[in-house]
Amino acid sequence: MKKCIVTGLSVSFSYKKGCRCQSCKDNKKRYTETDKEKSRERVRRWQKEHPERMREFRRKSVDKTWIYKYGELKVAQKGKCAICRSGPGGMSNSKFRLNVDHDHKTGQIRGLLCGSCNVGIGHLKDNIKFLYAAIKYLKNHEKQKKVHD
Repeated sequence: MKKCIVTGLSVSFSYKKGCRCQSCKDNKKRYTETDKEKSRERVRRWQKEHPERMREFRRKSVDKTWIYKYGELKVAQKGKCAICRSGPGGMSNSKFRLNVDHDHKTGQIRGLLCGSCNVGIGHLKDNIKFLYAAIKYLKNHEKQKKVHD
């Protein structure tokens, strides 16, 4: 076991043991910083070599977080979109889960939506007047279609 030349105590890089003189603290800092960087580089290299496993790992990790946060809401909505009552998918990033819809002003969560409904509300800027105008527009064109048929 190495001993500190200043104090004569054992030199250890563990947090609870070893000499606490400035020289040993500096050595410990140098050792742990180098080790962290080597570790980070090793992890980055592994991630680049295994992209398919990283995608799966990230998806599972996000799914676990999502279920933890929004699982009760999903159960309350029976796994369906709050607007159209379809399942996950549509214009969503995910084929596996619904999007979390929230009020952009308050941050309050309103419900879970499929990708199409989420994008639709987003394009209408969460504005009820725009939504009513869209409904009126669709109804007018529905009437015109019946007249021309």
